[in-house]
Amino acid sequence: MPTIAQTALLRRLDETGALHSLTQDFLLITGLPLGFVATGASPPGTNRIVATVGNGPLVLGELSCPATDDATKNDALQRLLGSLAESLIRKVIDASGAGRRHVLPATVERAAKILRERFQEPLRLGEVAHEIGISRERLSRLFHATLGITFSDYLNRVRLDHCRKLLRNPAARIAEVAFESGFQSLSQFNRRFKAAEGISPSNYQRRMSGS
Repeated sequence: MPTIAQTALLRRLDETGALHSLTQDFLLITGLPLGFVATGASPPGTNRIVATVGNGPLVLGELSCPATDDATKNDALQRLLGSLAESLIRKVIDASGAGRRHVLPATVERAAKILRERFQEPLRLGEVAHEIGISRERLSRLFHATLGITFSDYLNRVRLDHCRKLLRNPAARIAEVAFESGFQSLSQFNRRFKAAEGISPSNYQRRMSGS
């Protein structure tokens, strides 16, 4: 593909904001960083899972993430990257989609946006489904089919991501971090944080502060 054409398509990809949004969602879903390397740039390197963002001769670059020690998980990540790469290239070449910012289905993206913006509230699946105009059961199915995790899992990951940021402050109080992040009880917060990180919030805070 001519360099001028590739540059124009990469600029369109950047303008949509799709890659930025996708990177954030991928980190929340998998806990792994998502990288994108344009064609002609440095290769992703070894021990990475890679999917080409392209359609025939139209190749923009590669999506990649670190490989894990679990072969089954790597296979799942490979399928997910492939699906996301296909979505990105369709996004770029579909002129009618130039005004939309995300590669996720519109219904799921609206729900995910609500969770990212209002995670401090006691959000419920049925309430969010009603707000965006679909049934509770349909939103649940769409979430799992699109992202591979449940509605509550996604909300939990958004909240935990906020907790990690707050816990970088050595003076932050654990209880305040929990409730400010949307958890309804301290015991619930401690249980879910330890399940995700393998250590308690207080130990995580000490580790992040170097004490």
